[in-house]
Amino acid sequence: MADWNNQKDEEVVREACREVIETVESVAKKNGTYLPFVYSNYASRDQNPLASYGAENLAKLKEIALRYDPEGMFQTLQNGGWLLSRA
Repeated sequence: MADWNNQKDEEVVREACREVIETVESVAKKNGTYLPFVYSNYASRDQNPLASYGAENLAKLKEIALRYDPEGMFQTLQNGGWLLSRA
């Protein structure tokens, strides 16, 4: 988690966060301790936590969404968040 006071620093801070995540993931992969799961409450907008559920689970979620929301209302009327339509 990162926080900053000046809006003009946003891209610098976000890039630094991306670099930290890439480094940590790289070390974890080398150690054999990497887990691809991304917890949505801690995910940045540069990440895709729904995709980290795995292809089979994501497909199942999309199938369920199509069954109960065939018009995609919950995918189109929200401003943002982790939408299946963007996963």
